[in-house]
Amino acid sequence: MENGDGTQRARDGERPVPDDNPWAAPPEGEQAGQRPAPPRPAPPQPPSSFWGRPARGEGGPGSPQRRPTGPVVSGGRPALLLALVALPALASPEIGVILAVGALVLAALAIREARRQRGTAPGAVAALVVGSCVVSLGVSTLVTSALPGARDYRECREQALTHAARAECDERYEDERSPFGLEGAALR
Repeated sequence: MENGDGTQRARDGERPVPDDNPWAAPPEGEQAGQRPAPPRPAPPQPPSSFWGRPARGEGGPGSPQRRPTGPVVSGGRPALLLALVALPALASPEIGVILAVGALVLAALAIREARRQRGTAPGAVAALVVGSCVVSLGVSTLVTSALPGARDYRECREQALTHAARAECDERYEDERSPFGLEGAALR
C-alpha cells in the first residue's frame, strides 16, 4: 500500500519502504537520473552603428528585412521594357542599339530621381544591365559587319545566284573573312 508521499506503508510496525517501481513518476520538481539544464546564454546582439541603431540591412535575428520607405519613382519599369524590346531588335543591330541606349537613359534618369526623393525605382537596375548587354552586342555586331573583308564577302554572296558563284566567293575571301578567328558561316 502506498502513502501520499511516494513511500509504501509498512506492515505490522515496520519502517516505511521507498517505492522501487521503475515506472513510477519521478518526485515532484525533478527528473530521475538527469541533471538540471544549464542556463542559456543571451542571444548575440546585432552590430550597431555609431549612433546605437542596428547596422544597415540588419534588423536582428527573426526580424523582417526593412524596405525602403520613400516613394516609388516611375521610369524603371518602362526602361526595363524598352531594354527587353531591344533584345529581339538586334536582328537589325542599328535599331537594337538605339533602343538599348534609350533604355539606359531612362534607367539612369529613374535612378537619379529615386535618389533625389529617397525612394526606389523598381526595374531600373535590371534595365541598366540588360541595356548595356544589348548595346555591347549590337556595337560588336556593327563593328564586325563593317570590316572591309566582311562587307565585300557579304556583297559577293548576295550577288551570287548559283552555288558555284557562292563557292567562288568562299574561295576568294577565305583569308579576309576570318579576321578574328570567325568562320565564314558566322558572317553569312
